Amino acid sequence: MFYYIYVFASRNESTAFCDYLKSKGIMSTLISTPRECMKGCGLSVRINFGMYNNANKALMTFPYKSTFKGVFRLEKIGIKNVVSRMNIFRN
Repeated sequence: MFYYIYVFASRNESTAFCDYLKSKGIMSTLISTPRECMKGCGLSVRINFGMYNNANKALMTFPYKSTFKGVFRLEKIGIKNVVSRMNIFRN
């Protein structure tokens, strides 16, 4: 099973983005940023894989993304986290 996390350098922006997603009907949760991402403030926004496109659209209209660090796909294999950076801004 895998999911996506949105990483910000600001705890306030992580919290605001989570609330923003919920206001758009996109289920999201605040989680501790996995060590493998090596970025951010310690809090990230987690979404399930089925909400990825909707969350990306919401990110484009999110007014507070000055500290946005990226989106990562996280898959747990056994006790290991496998992390891949996603390129959401490609044309």
